Amino acid sequence: MNSRLDKLPPYYFVQLENKKKHIEKEGVKVYDFSIGDPDLSPPAKLIDFLRDELGKEVNNYSSTRGERRLRESFAQWYRTRYGVTLDPEKEMTMCVGTKEGIFHLPLALCDQGDVAIIPEPYYPVYLSATTLAGCNQYFLSMREENKFLLEFDSVPQEVLKKAKFIYVNYPNNPTSAVANESFYKSLIEWAQRNNIIIAQDAAYQDVIYDRKPISIMQFEGAKDIAVEFYSFSKLFNITGWRLGFAIGNEKIVSALHKVKSNADSGQYMGIQNAVARFLPISSSFLAEQQSTYKRRRQTFYSYLKIAGYQYFDSVGTFYVWWKLPKDIKSADFADKMLTSNRILVIPGSAFGPAGEGYVRAALTCPEEDIRRALENLKS
Repeated sequence: MNSRLDKLPPYYFVQLENKKKHIEKEGVKVYDFSIGDPDLSPPAKLIDFLRDELGKEVNNYSSTRGERRLRESFAQWYRTRYGVTLDPEKEMTMCVGTKEGIFHLPLALCDQGDVAIIPEPYYPVYLSATTLAGCNQYFLSMREENKFLLEFDSVPQEVLKKAKFIYVNYPNNPTSAVANESFYKSLIEWAQRNNIIIAQDAAYQDVIYDRKPISIMQFEGAKDIAVEFYSFSKLFNITGWRLGFAIGNEKIVSALHKVKSNADSGQYMGIQNAVARFLPISSSFLAEQQSTYKRRRQTFYSYLKIAGYQYFDSVGTFYVWWKLPKDIKSADFADKMLTSNRILVIPGSAFGPAGEGYVRAALTCPEEDIRRALENLKS
């Protein structure tokens, strides 16, 4: 077996699912706030488009870069939404879910021993991807005092000399932090100065409330140094459809596409065509969905306040990053929540040592379930 596998911890979400199934076998309902898998339905029109595509001859291999129809539709949608012009031939490649693209990126960028800078708390795939690619890692802690924004200026000079790229993730999973224009401008300037590639994981870019979403590609210099991973999963509640894009710097996108073309054969054309048709008419659906998550967040916050818990107040993602009293281990707290309250949350330690002292709750269940679950917590 590959010895690098020994460096990987078990994927925590699989362990949680097994615990949940064990309890549910006893006929007990578990209120699941663990995995960020939306309970909301995909847009009805998108489903109609997919049904229509199923009746067509779309069963052969697709382009590993993505079908031209989808690339052009996405480029037009992105220009309308963000004011960013993308070349469908050079500045984008389709991902079979952005998790896949994020995972393959170190294989495209890094030689053995190169350093990848990873924000901590982190999305676990950053750790597994760089480990299996043979990268060295530098973990850059994000602190609540700085609103969980990366303090990239604190990276030591000896690390900067060897660093190839940095993962960035805003709106952030797990903390729900949101970056502003000033952050992105400073980040791009820092990356250019130190010749470090930015890999922006933008899975929750459009899951945001009361403000206009921001793309790193809107800022001067981004295309010189950055690639953005944009996902349709959370956007349209189609996590199982596995569809997203890597966009930005032509050389980075091309390198990633070269890896992907050797690893996969594209996504089912029917899915691509359905999304291509839906993108131009998606705005009203997105606005309604954002309102739903906002209501759920406010409900969750209100119960946490009553129960005396602190939380990171945010306007992004559908996660609640919830602070624990001192001296309580997050894994112990999560276990007790499950066994005593039948509430399933993710301990912060699952996202690295910097996540200790917090738990993450996903707002991916109906508001009535949120109320019932948190009544148990309040009591």
